[in-house]
Amino acid sequence: MNSRPEEGEGRGEGRGGGGGVSRAEGRKKRNDEEEVGEEKEGEVEAEKVEEEELKEEAAKKKRKQWRGGGGNGGDIPLSASLMVAWCDIFFLSDIFTKLNDLNKLLQGNRKTLVDCKSFITTSISKLLFKTNTSKRQFYQFPQPDSLKDELMDEDLTTYRNYLQSLHDNMVERFQDVIAQNIPNWYRNPFEVDTVDCVDDVQEELIELQNDNDATVRYRHIGKEGLWCHQSILNSYHNPWKHLKLLLLAFPASYLVESGFSHVETLFSYKSIGLDMIQREDLRLKLASLKANVSALAASHQIHSSH
Repeated sequence: MNSRPEEGEGRGEGRGGGGGVSRAEGRKKRNDEEEVGEEKEGEVEAEKVEEEELKEEAAKKKRKQWRGGGGNGGDIPLSASLMVAWCDIFFLSDIFTKLNDLNKLLQGNRKTLVDCKSFITTSISKLLFKTNTSKRQFYQFPQPDSLKDELMDEDLTTYRNYLQSLHDNMVERFQDVIAQNIPNWYRNPFEVDTVDCVDDVQEELIELQNDNDATVRYRHIGKEGLWCHQSILNSYHNPWKHLKLLLLAFPASYLVESGFSHVETLFSYKSIGLDMIQREDLRLKLASLKANVSALAASHQIHSSH
């Protein structure tokens, strides 16, 4: 009787011990399978990346051959021609974007020669980008920057020459604006040292710097509002003599374009015809002053019969 439980216990221990070993082996097997699966996925991913890189490299090589005229004979297909022109299109797109930004800055009825000179000289100075393009640095041109590895030396030379030609053209076109002399006391007459100014404005600038009303006016309406204020025009003749051309000239074509547009509109009304100048309809259209319609209406006599 005593031997049976011992045998049962032995069998139970054997089953329990065997079960523990089998579970450990199962876990190890699953871990091994997971590791093998991850390795295979990594290999597949690496193969895909390598395949994409090879395709991209082959495409770049083919585009370079087309750009250099080294195709395998025959005409270049239309799609290939577009691929060849990608860099040129991107480059010109960025250039015209910058020129359009300059054009917008020069528009408006409140632009002065001082503002225009600042915008133009800044844009011309930025055309020094040509030195960066020679080094394959296209930071200022975001779109060609993505294709800079495909550019040939001939392309870099073309872009550099184009920027140089654009620089020379703008310098010649705007030479009268660039040559304008802006007095150093124009932007802030209250902080400039009058000793460094021309002789005929020194005395009046000292008076202006001690004019409390002018100081307050400058803080509230800025430099253009200060110099164009009637009290300044009446009291400080010599400074205004140096500034009137800079502030009164129309460097932009805004007023001319507005004039043509309003003349065309006024001529469309047959009742006005050529009398629009005598009636000053055009002056009213181009003036920045707004008529006080309520005051004009109130000044008319009221007819009780109406």
